[in-house]
This record gives sequence, structure tokens and C-alpha cells, in this order.
Amino acid sequence: MKRLFSAFLAVLFALGLFPAALAAPAALKDVTLFSIDTGFYEPVSALPVQLLLDGAPLSSGVPALLYQNRTMVPVRPIAEALGAEVGWHQDNRQVTLTTKKHVIVLTIGLTSARVDGKMVPLPDGISAQLVHYQNQDSTMVPLRFVSEQLGCAVDWDGDSYTALVTRNPSPPPLETVPPTASPDVTPTITPALPPISPPPTNVPPPPPDEPDEPAPTNPVPEKPPAPSGPDEEDPSEEAAFTVRRIKADDNAQTVLVSVQGEGKVQYVVQEMDGRAVIDVLNARLRNEMPSTIYMENEIFSAVRYADHTELYSAPSVRVVLDLRPGYTCSANVEVTDTGDGILIRSFRKTDSTGTFLPTVPITPGASTVVLDAGHGGSANGALYEEIKEKTLNLAVTKKVAAILIKQGYNVIMTRSDDTYLGLNERANIANAIHADIFVSIHSNANENPEIYGLSTYHFPESRRGSLLAKAIQDAAAQASGAKNRGILSANFAVLRETEMPAALVEMGFMTNHDELMRLADSAYQDKMAQGIANGIVNYLNSQK
Repeated sequence: MKRLFSAFLAVLFALGLFPAALAAPAALKDVTLFSIDTGFYEPVSALPVQLLLDGAPLSSGVPALLYQNRTMVPVRPIAEALGAEVGWHQDNRQVTLTTKKHVIVLTIGLTSARVDGKMVPLPDGISAQLVHYQNQDSTMVPLRFVSEQLGCAVDWDGDSYTALVTRNPSPPPLETVPPTASPDVTPTITPALPPISPPPTNVPPPPPDEPDEPAPTNPVPEKPPAPSGPDEEDPSEEAAFTVRRIKADDNAQTVLVSVQGEGKVQYVVQEMDGRAVIDVLNARLRNEMPSTIYMENEIFSAVRYADHTELYSAPSVRVVLDLRPGYTCSANVEVTDTGDGILIRSFRKTDSTGTFLPTVPITPGASTVVLDAGHGGSANGALYEEIKEKTLNLAVTKKVAAILIKQGYNVIMTRSDDTYLGLNERANIANAIHADIFVSIHSNANENPEIYGLSTYHFPESRRGSLLAKAIQDAAAQASGAKNRGILSANFAVLRETEMPAALVEMGFMTNHDELMRLADSAYQDKMAQGIANGIVNYLNSQK
């Protein structure tokens, strides 16, 4: 077939019906791939590839690419052309392809995929990638792997850099990962899950401020023998609870494990090899999809989870939190039962004595405002259409500071340039100088691109915090014309750790294109900054 196709292309070239550049394509410019290690899009060398499905061209905004000797294609055009539904899960950086017969789950940065519940290695270890090219973003997947799993044959014509996909009703059998491998994780990205070992008979004691209902401390029963009859059902395959979702909240410095089921969920907390390990007992993952979530957290670097069926007398779900150097499970991790799940919070003792010297002198008796531009440095925050949240936050924060300083207020910025700063350090700055108020400025994101508008948060049950949030919310919405989504309460770290009234402004949703364009516009930033400053002044005047 390759010879026939090459001859056909030669005729097209002779007739001038096919661009000569196909025979020797030049590397595309401005192709960048998202790096999980750095959190940035980084330039790569990639060649354009022509893609034919049953002989007809299949095009998309971002072209098919030859990257590290593998053809990568935008997932949606190829998958939908082959009859698969495509789903994107932002929290887990996973793309799912669903047909009547198959479910394929690919995770950005992981070199194995889950196909119909089985782990399958990706060719040459090339994982799904997030690609940006000519102001367009796309999730790219290995063409051969996806096509063959969806029942197609793939051929390659090296003379013309053309990939030929042909529908094939007889896909090859799955090649599953050997049991001894660690299919869920790529060693260069994050360590594999700790090996399964019998749990200790006594769970380590909780932190001093943990609620009165810690993890179960009784010995875990041994797994019963397998059923003797072929018709008997193995009770270990049943589970009373379903782990529906695991969500990391960088602002709150928490991980929420949402659990569905009757009764009280039981869990075991352990520390293994510098990791915090939480086993949710008698539970299974929804859709049996293990995954990894990378965090902007001062103590956790990543959260990984998977089903485990051989550890206890019933199935369990293991949640592993990779701890950064210098932190331990017993001293820096708090695990509590929320009633409908498990809340995992990272924390550390606050030391605000002599840790900060303001660069701007503090005038005795004058109001002092600490302004906090969210994220910074290695923490980009949200990233859409090549616009980084940290950049938007800093631009508006500087404008707010200039307005307040002109009016005679003492203003301290937690960061005035592109510098990384931990959430505790931000709160420490405000606590050390006994600031009157603390205001953190952010930009929002949501899976639904239709959502837009302005919100302001305060710490739950903080009366003065709610008054500050309302003053800022109303004034900022009025000055900017943004949709007023009202004030909300949240257990965000900067709201929790500050000792004065505090508010966190979410100026708008970067996932909504129109609002993102407004947030990036300097004139709109002026209006937003003026509104935030007006709200701060209104609050301070009301307190006096």
C-alpha cells in the first residue's frame, strides 16, 4: 500500500496538485508543550504531518505533529471521526475516549493508558501532551495507539510525511502491563505508589488539633479465603462506598476525597517513605480510574490514588500525598471526616516574630493595607490562551496599590515582581506588621467556559471579613461592570492564617474568552483596580 500511495503522490506532485513541501517539511515554529515538571509551556521541535482517514484529509486547527519519532494528533478530531466521545477532566489532566465497546483513559505525562480497565503501555513511552500552536491549544495523543485501540490500522509514508488511518473492524489484542510494573506513574515525573504492605496494628496518632474522631485504630482483619464454589460471589469484590471525586484546592491547601455510601466511612492514615498514605476502607474508585494531581501546595507536591483489592478484607482506595522535603505526615497533615468524605489539610506552625521587615515605613496610627498578588514565580496559577494568572493578578494589584498610596494609606505588597511566595509567608507578612486588612487578588477558572463574573471570598463565620468582602465586591462590580456573583466563604489558607479581616477577590474567569480578554486589557484593569481600592476605602471608613 505504501508503494501505491507513494506513486499516487508522485503523480500529484508532477501535476502540481500537491505542495512540494510535503516531501521535506520544515520544522514548525512556535510549537510548545506543557511540562509537568516545570509547570510551563516549553518550545519543542516538531514536523507537520498530513493525516488521511480512509484516504480523505482530516484537518484541525493544530496540525498533526511528528514529535520524538511519534505522530501526535489532536484528540478530538480523530476520536470523533472514529465514533468516540471525548471528555476532558481538568482536575486530573485526563482525556477519556468512550465508545459502545471501549473506554480509553489517557493522562497528560503518564506513559501508560487505561483501556477497558487494563493498563496498556504507550509506544516509546510518549504520553498524551498539551500543545500550544499559533494561539490555539490542543490535547495531543499518539495516533497509532488511539487508532488501533479504536479498531483502525495505521500506515506511514515517510516520503511525504503522511499518516494513513484505515478503519479496521479487527483491532489487535491489548498488551497489558506486567503485574510487577508500576503502570500508573512515570518514574521521571513522580514516584510509583508505595508498595502494598500489611497495615500496622496501631495507626500513628493524629496532630494535636485533629477532631475527636481520628482514623480507626483497631487492627485490620485479615482477608478471608477465596470462595470455594464457582457460583459463590467473592465478597471482596463488593464495596460499601464509592470514591466519586478527589479534588485539590491550592488556595485552601487541601485535598477533598468525596465519598458516596451508607454509614460512616472508615480510613487508615500512615506515613510511608516520606509520603502520607490514606486508605479509604471498603471503597472503590468511580470508573476505576487511578490518576495523579499536581499541586501548588507548600507541603504536598502531588496526590495520587488507585484501587487496592488485596490489602484489606474488602476493596480499598489508596490516596498518596507526596510530601516536600522537611515535612512529615504526623506534623503537617490533618485528616478529618466531613460526613460525606475525607478532608486532607496541609498545615504548619506560624512563626511571625521578626520574619518580615516592610520596605515602606509604617506610620503610627494610619491604616495599613496588605495587598497580595496571587501565585507568582514557579506558580503560574491558571494558564489560558498563553495568558498566565500570576501576570494578571500582579498587574491589577500594582494598580490598586498606586491608588491607595496616592490617598495616603500605608500599602505593603506581599510580592511586587514575579516571585514565588508560600501562602503561609503571605499571611506572616500581614501578621508581622499588624496590618488592618489583607486583600488577595486572583483570577478564576471553571470547566464551563460560559461562566463569568466577579466574586469575593471571606473566611467562614468571620463577620468583619464578610463586611470587607462585601465592600470590595460591590464597589469592584460597579466600577468594572463585571457580573456580580456575590460574596462567598471559603477555608482558603490566606484567609485562615491571617489575624485581621481578610478577603480574596476572584476578578473573573480566565476560562471565558471574552472575560479573559477584558482581564488582560489595561483599561479594564484600571477600572477593576479602582473598584477594589474603593471597596477597601469604604470598609476602612465604615470601621472608623
